[in-house]
Amino acid sequence: MGFSEGELEYLLDLLKRREDVIQQEREIQAITQSPRNWRKRDILRQAREWGWEIIHRRARHHTQAVLGNLRVTIPGHGDGDCLGIGIAHKVLKELAEPKLRELQLQRQDCSDLLVSFLLSRGISLNSLLESNLLIEQIESLEEQNLKLELKIVETEEAALSLLTEKELENQRLANRIRELAEEQLRVQEIVSRAILDLKRLKHLFDQLQNVVDHLPMPGVRSLLQSYLNKIMSIFETNLPSAGSRKLLPENEQDIYYQEKLPLEDNHGSHRES
Repeated sequence: MGFSEGELEYLLDLLKRREDVIQQEREIQAITQSPRNWRKRDILRQAREWGWEIIHRRARHHTQAVLGNLRVTIPGHGDGDCLGIGIAHKVLKELAEPKLRELQLQRQDCSDLLVSFLLSRGISLNSLLESNLLIEQIESLEEQNLKLELKIVETEEAALSLLTEKELENQRLANRIRELAEEQLRVQEIVSRAILDLKRLKHLFDQLQNVVDHLPMPGVRSLLQSYLNKIMSIFETNLPSAGSRKLLPENEQDIYYQEKLPLEDNHGSHRES
């Protein structure tokens, strides 16, 4: 039996209303399972969209959402507080429950109107049952598909979070290596300067040795020589070997040798033992 233009328009309107209701249910379910970081202000805004009244209490008390006789506690003191994903999902599901019940009733109402209309047009009950079964199967597949999409999004975000964490860890490690290298250069520079200063000081004592060697008074020369020998023994014990001169920058090695060569030419082995 065919439908008139008005009947067909009515039937299509019922189907569209039913599909709109189903789409709203899917959107709400997606929100309650979203893996995003939820702040308290986001929860409050969503609650208002679903028809809840927000009651702010004193500073040390949690905020409450009120809908008729229903009350849902929303944790967090400041609106910018970030809620844990588990707590956020629990609160969102409680807030969404009245809206989902309302949508389920609307969907059932649309289905009842469709059945009633088709029965009034002489379509058999068996056909309707088969049609309802097919619709339920389609809805089940669509629901499974939605859950799979949410799982994929959640997995992608978790992988991205892990990748970001590893990149930050690598950056911290690179910064630490650079800091250690810079610290090593600073220490090397300090050691080099210290060695150069010691060598210059030794050069000064070599000059003193030259003066002592040429003193005309043996008693005074012997006394001063004993002091100089003690000082020189300190240098011979603590100054680095020739191989350690590599610690000195080339320009500082040149300065040292330029200062030392004239001295060695003048008094080479004048020291008394």
